[in-house]
Amino acid sequence: MCNNLNLTVEEYPAKVTLTEHFSSDCCKIYKLVVSSDEKFTPEFLRISWEIPVNNVISVWSPKIGFSRFIAPNWRKTKTESRIASGAPVTSLVNADGTNACTIAISDPKTPTELGVGVSEELAVLQCYAKFFTSFVAPIDYYEAYIRLDFENVPFTKAVQNVGSWWENDFGYTHAYVPKSAYMPMNSAWYSFHQALYPEKIIEECRLSAPLGMDTIILDDGWQTDDNNRGYKFCGDWELATGKIPDMRALVDEIHNTGMKVMLWFSVPFVGIHSKAYERFKNKALYERDEVLVVDIRYKEVRDYLIDIYKNAIINYGLDGLKLDFIDSFKLTDKSPAYNDEMDIASVEDALDALLKEAKEALIQIDPEVLIEFRQSYIGPTILKYGNMIRVGDCPYDSLRNRMGIVDLRLTSGKTAVHSDMIMWNKDAPVESAALQMISTLFGVPQVSVLIKNLPSDHQKALKFWLDFYRENIDLLHSDDLSVKNPEMSYSQVKTTKDGSLAAVNYACVPFDLDTFENDSCIYNLINSTYDDHIIINALSDLGSVNVTVFNCMGDIVKQCKQTISKGPSLLEVPACSLVKITK
Repeated sequence: MCNNLNLTVEEYPAKVTLTEHFSSDCCKIYKLVVSSDEKFTPEFLRISWEIPVNNVISVWSPKIGFSRFIAPNWRKTKTESRIASGAPVTSLVNADGTNACTIAISDPKTPTELGVGVSEELAVLQCYAKFFTSFVAPIDYYEAYIRLDFENVPFTKAVQNVGSWWENDFGYTHAYVPKSAYMPMNSAWYSFHQALYPEKIIEECRLSAPLGMDTIILDDGWQTDDNNRGYKFCGDWELATGKIPDMRALVDEIHNTGMKVMLWFSVPFVGIHSKAYERFKNKALYERDEVLVVDIRYKEVRDYLIDIYKNAIINYGLDGLKLDFIDSFKLTDKSPAYNDEMDIASVEDALDALLKEAKEALIQIDPEVLIEFRQSYIGPTILKYGNMIRVGDCPYDSLRNRMGIVDLRLTSGKTAVHSDMIMWNKDAPVESAALQMISTLFGVPQVSVLIKNLPSDHQKALKFWLDFYRENIDLLHSDDLSVKNPEMSYSQVKTTKDGSLAAVNYACVPFDLDTFENDSCIYNLINSTYDDHIIINALSDLGSVNVTVFNCMGDIVKQCKQTISKGPSLLEVPACSLVKITK
């Protein structure tokens, strides 16, 4: 398949060359160069090629969500990417979960788009890579690489290889990740929303720490006495003393409970009810619903934001920041053109500069500082500046949460991938609460329920699964992550390390087990369904093993010796349960 590629460059108003940079039996890399004698503002540049459909069953990309089907060429599946949204990689997945072709672009900053669609007439996948899909600064030279990988490996491995390519070949080295970034957290958003009051927060921290949560994230609301949502009071980032009279005192009290503290900022937003609104209303990319998105092409704007974050860490004694909504930094048809007061012409370059300067300023204050970003700003540029990447908002949606975690794991390397805030109804069955927790085990759990309102069985289940997570952090975050049925939102996810295994069934599919590498190995099999059994498919005779079955609250409901012979066998277990198998 590699040898029959024919990449076509559409006509373009500057010199374009596309040459084969690297070739092997299963991978080709092409070098794209755009050049001109004079600077010009680049227009769309499109490069096209075709791939036989053969065994392809689905499409994967970092922001694809549920739309993993093969689209027709008149409605192609598109992967849009820029510094503040997405990543330039798409994978075509075979029916057995292996890689058919993984397409990637070396440049994650410049606005690009990858497209894939099937031709009804030719029975081929028609693909394209499009560059300069929104405004960038004038150029006289541009260079990027297009990577087409056909290696017959699990598609997860092919995508992870792209991450290594970005990091090793193009310098997108991930930020240092403190150990605390991997520890479970309490997020105040779904549990409190904007109603942040010290006594209630302290009460939750005193209950959260013994359950296994190490950090609390104080979200939107600390900067305004108004609790009606929206961002019209953002921009000054002064303490709403009607709620929190003294933030430093509150942080000190939280530290006394044993928990760290992170604070939320909506980076781009300056609302009409802030003093900063008048200062920046003529230095904004656009305005929506009486909220400005400030124009970071001005050094004054970037310096203003960075000073706010530095002062918050110093004055409040914070352990980290949640920097939100940076994907709102973009040009619209109402955005001002570049002018001489700006020191950077491109919004993409300006955001890169803002994040770089902010990170450098914060780690000078605290090298262990926590910095969280979230979907959709997840690409290799962002990974240089944040050490926590969270799934986008999906309250109570365990399916989207688990999908988002796995999708982020494939492109985020060692960066700590966090769940969206976990919430459920306190009157729900305890299995429902456990299901929310189990769906986040391959990411860092962020819990967002009021602990004091939970019934005792819910608290017991919460502690059990947080304890399981903490005891198995290295295993759950192992690089050796694999999945079944990506086209079905991942029917099974598993990680292995040093011969031990953690596997979660999100549908009734078999757990494939082989003989133990050594006597210290543990197989952790988790039934994330309401089925009353699991299926073990032994790839060889396991012999006599120890089997311990825990219900969703951690109570042992079965403990026995059992012989597991080669082939399938059925094991009766409760809903949302854990099975430990040891030698």
